[in-house]
Amino acid sequence: MMDSPPLLSSSKMKLIIDETMMKTLNRTRGRCRRPLIDSHYHHHHRHRKQQVIQEESPKFNSSSSHRSSPSLSSSSLNSMLIFLFLFLLFLSNSLLLSSVVCTLNFDQHSSSVSSQSESGQLELIFSVTENVPVGSFIGVIKSPNESIYSIEPPFLIVPIPDGDLHSSSSTTNDNLSTNSQQQQQSSGSVDTDLNIDQSTGEIRTAIELDREQRLYYSFIAISLTGINVHVRINIEDVNDNAPRFPTHEIELEFPENSKPRDVKRTLPPAIDLDRAIFGTQSYRIVSGNVANAFRLISHREKDDILYLDLQVNGILDRETMANYNLVIEALDGGQPPLKDQLLVKIAILDHNDCEPIFSQNHYYGSVSENITLGSSILKVSAIDNDDGDNGRVVYMLHTKQTNNNNPSSSASGSSSNSMDSSSYFAINRHTGWIYIVKPLDYESQDLHELVIIARDQGVQPLETSAFVSIRVTDINDNQPTVNMLYLTSNSKPEISENARIGDLVARISVNDADLHATSHSSSFMKKSSSSKRYSSYNGLSVSLFGAPNGEFGLKTADQIVYLIVVTGKLDREQRSKYQLTVIVSDKGYPPQNTSTTFELEVLDVNDNPPYFDQQIYHQTLMETADIGSNVFQMKANDLDSDSILTYGFLISKNNTNNNNGLITTRSLIDCEIDPEPILTIINRFA
Repeated sequence: MMDSPPLLSSSKMKLIIDETMMKTLNRTRGRCRRPLIDSHYHHHHRHRKQQVIQEESPKFNSSSSHRSSPSLSSSSLNSMLIFLFLFLLFLSNSLLLSSVVCTLNFDQHSSSVSSQSESGQLELIFSVTENVPVGSFIGVIKSPNESIYSIEPPFLIVPIPDGDLHSSSSTTNDNLSTNSQQQQQSSGSVDTDLNIDQSTGEIRTAIELDREQRLYYSFIAISLTGINVHVRINIEDVNDNAPRFPTHEIELEFPENSKPRDVKRTLPPAIDLDRAIFGTQSYRIVSGNVANAFRLISHREKDDILYLDLQVNGILDRETMANYNLVIEALDGGQPPLKDQLLVKIAILDHNDCEPIFSQNHYYGSVSENITLGSSILKVSAIDNDDGDNGRVVYMLHTKQTNNNNPSSSASGSSSNSMDSSSYFAINRHTGWIYIVKPLDYESQDLHELVIIARDQGVQPLETSAFVSIRVTDINDNQPTVNMLYLTSNSKPEISENARIGDLVARISVNDADLHATSHSSSFMKKSSSSKRYSSYNGLSVSLFGAPNGEFGLKTADQIVYLIVVTGKLDREQRSKYQLTVIVSDKGYPPQNTSTTFELEVLDVNDNPPYFDQQIYHQTLMETADIGSNVFQMKANDLDSDSILTYGFLISKNNTNNNNGLITTRSLIDCEIDPEPILTIINRFA
């Protein structure tokens, strides 16, 4: 039950009756000249209102309202006389009645309370539930105790207009603010909202009452017995209004690194036009609160509004959950409760808490050694789950990479010596493509290892790294080489003609820079710090030309070192020199080859006897020839080289070697004694 309003003072009561009389005269006048009455009455009304404001106990001039009035009809005159009579009764009422309070229940929708004010004015307070049907009974204006005082109809009903119901000068500013709201809501629409039977005092509803429009109705009922009854009808609330959020959805932002129960955001409260238990009583999250990430905090202020905050309750991770759509429900205290929903769209603001992640820890690629500068060969890729600049990745090469080569590489033909691999390559910082900036040489360095760094663009950037191994593939861009060592005693290209099959002539070592390289990467060659790797041009073809009868051939055990050996019988007298050619070819396409030619001399041995150019020589000699005369010139030859021949007579005891083969007489010839002498000549190798 609401508190009853304070009582009206006598001066204000007189003013209310005066205004009511004016309205009644306007309704009941007949053919009278309306402008004269209205002008005269309003003049009187303004004069009386000023007196009420300036004086606490003004004197009322009953005849002022009728001065210079025109002739009226009998019915209008009777009405005026009745009101004058009631007004005189009100002035004469000075009796102080004892305070009496009683409660009367008329039906399920209404109730009443009566009391006696100190000024002698009786108060009746009724209660009725809002939204009851039109014509519902509220109460009857009557005395709760007829033995003490009597209230008899008919009644003059005077609605209390808007005004300050609290006349106390000690009213605080807060009370004034509250009263102002009550006065605005309790505007005296008694004539339109209530049906009051003046002859019986019965009060009924004329419309469906709405407590959210009117908290109460108030009027004065003046009875014929002179009792002034202040009637107040309080409208009891029912739960006919749900809480209402001012908007259907809102958008909020929370930092990803918010600590639980440390960060909160204020939400618009739900307003319920109903009051007390039927007002907004609680809030709850009905959906969208994944992993219980948020919680609600509510508190009620002096204005009776239940305010609402949304607070972080768990760990926020934008990379796991970037957005939340919370459905928040407001409930009142009805049974069942009425409710309204608010959609809260939450965006989690990114914090740079994620490093870039490469798609793989180690990248492998291969490239031909004759690749064009600027060509892209391999792409690395890293992603960062952060947002904006925190997730924007750029790439760069670590520039302090060197390959530590094993000393054995020099023996195997590799010439790479701690080269900085990063000097051969560059990387597009935005796309991650690695491209060539310096010519590659398979024979110098066939493997390059790089370290690629991926870094985000946050205020405090995070970075990570990955390894890249790039194998340089060979092309056939080098000719084989040949080195020859003669295995003769004087290290010259010569051999005796009596050499045996298998005797060594020379040693040939062949090599091809394209043939092999030395790798030092455990990434490719596991369990070995150095391993010989043969290219696709593995192996060399070595051929020997210049020995048509197969006198010489090649022999090898490892296809690197070849031996020229005697493979056939040599005969210096048949061939004293050989032009031998060694041709070395690789297996590339097209093949690369090289050749070397040397002259091999066959050294002579004395394996052939001398021979005369004729087997029998015939010569005629005069018997008169002098001693020492030339008989004839013999000639003998020897197939062996550098042979010195001597001649001699086979039967001569005093044979003298002759180197030129000239036969002369040593004595006179006597044809009678030996007409046809026969000589046998011996030819010897000196």
